[in-house]
Amino acid sequence: AEASSDVYEALSTYGQCIGHAFQIVDDILDIVGDEKKLGKPVGSDIDKNKMTYPALYGIETSRQKARELIDNATAAIENLGQQATPLKKIALYILHRVE
Repeated sequence: AEASSDVYEALSTYGQCIGHAFQIVDDILDIVGDEKKLGKPVGSDIDKNKMTYPALYGIETSRQKARELIDNATAAIENLGQQATPLKKIALYILHRVE
């Protein structure tokens, strides 16, 4: 079945926001994360001089941006009703990794 253009737009916005938020959270965890919990070494972005969101704007501003993106993602799918529940849970999981 084909999705309506409204559903497509909602999911597209959700995906863009979630993707961006995930990357910011991943970059934050590379600085402040626990290697044992993450299962990978931390600090590799700094070692490689990568220009990450936290490197440019700091940890707290990055957390705020991730929160804003998660809020935008969940707002975008609000009209999908119960079908949006798993997507909202994913969004909140991403955010809670750095809160």
